[in-house]
Amino acid sequence: MTNTVSTQRSAVTRLGIFVAVLVVIAAAGFGLGWVVNDRDTSNSRTQMGADGHSGDHAASSQVATAGAISGFGIAQQGYRIVAESTTFTPGVQSEFRFQIRDRNNRPVADFPMVQEKRLHLVVVRRDLSGYQHLHPQRVDDTWRVPLTLPAAGSWRAVADFVVEKGDKQVPLKLGVDLNAPGDYQPRMLPDPSLEAHVDDLTVRLGGDPKVGKQNQLQFTVLRDGQSVASLERYLGSYGHLVVLRDGDLGYVHAHSENQLKDGAIAFTFAAPSSGRYRAFFDFQLGGQVRTAEFTLNVQ
Repeated sequence: MTNTVSTQRSAVTRLGIFVAVLVVIAAAGFGLGWVVNDRDTSNSRTQMGADGHSGDHAASSQVATAGAISGFGIAQQGYRIVAESTTFTPGVQSEFRFQIRDRNNRPVADFPMVQEKRLHLVVVRRDLSGYQHLHPQRVDDTWRVPLTLPAAGSWRAVADFVVEKGDKQVPLKLGVDLNAPGDYQPRMLPDPSLEAHVDDLTVRLGGDPKVGKQNQLQFTVLRDGQSVASLERYLGSYGHLVVLRDGDLGYVHAHSENQLKDGAIAFTFAAPSSGRYRAFFDFQLGGQVRTAEFTLNVQ
């Protein structure tokens, strides 16, 4: 009888230990899921605060900070980009058509105005050459824009827009790969330089970007060594700055301060990580939009 009771107690003990182990495993799994979900939510909040867009950018300075880098995926926060075709003949203009769809697969296009446009499209080759900043037109629920990929290779198109969630505006960047078949000849990223030349203009870069630390980048447009005083507002601002990270095309879109600073167009920028970046600075003069390109080496 004693042996029977001892055996029963032993079985109950083993059962209790087994159940406890299951509880620990389940709790660990729940905890891991909670941590992952919390991290995703934190990133969303960071992006909203750091790279948030207001309806009128001309009235405020925009700050691009660490954590605001994006543009890696075709989907973000329940929205995804769906391209009608992703293959283009090099050097031949075609119409690029795409939709933005919500989590119920419904096309959505009625986005708030940002920099006088509802959607911006940035196209660049994987080697960071061939940069284009385009503004597709909405036809029904489809976005359309003439597009020429000038050379063979793998390209990236990033749709940059804002959606309204409750009383907040959430910036989204959805990226899709484009292909231009042919003999791909990658270009080496140019060495860092504090000056870029566009037509008869020289653009001078000032500032020292740091990882996770907000610093000003200032762009001064010169002609014959003299600062150009006749810069014009383009889409509500004196300048636009798109910064792409070498290696993964991580995307940051910054907006200039509302007023010139000693003749320079100023942006606040914090690099999300060390590495090499390509900065594309758009400005307008004489009704023509020009782009100055810089390589940044962030330590």
